[in-house]
Amino acid sequence: MKSSISLKYFTAEGCNVCKVLLPKIQHLINEKFSNLSLEVIDTRQNPIIAADNQVFTIPVLIIYFESKEYQRFVRVFSLEDVKQKLERLVSLSEQE
Repeated sequence: MKSSISLKYFTAEGCNVCKVLLPKIQHLINEKFSNLSLEVIDTRQNPIIAADNQVFTIPVLIIYFESKEYQRFVRVFSLEDVKQKLERLVSLSEQE
């Protein structure tokens, strides 16, 4: 069953914070939320997608719920905050 929750991670080559954070986000998704999809978008290769999502700095992680933006994490954020938001959303989506 396809989840109503998805994530987009915006990054770019040369962003050291992005490089460090991406494997941690991927690990979190794979370990705790394996039914969710994570799309990784390079803002330099896909500037139109970045602009359409109003991404002007990196890294950015956007959580979507039922195709609508639910939460946006920009530049400095903790994985614990991401985990808590995802746990809440998963709980809500399971109640439906």
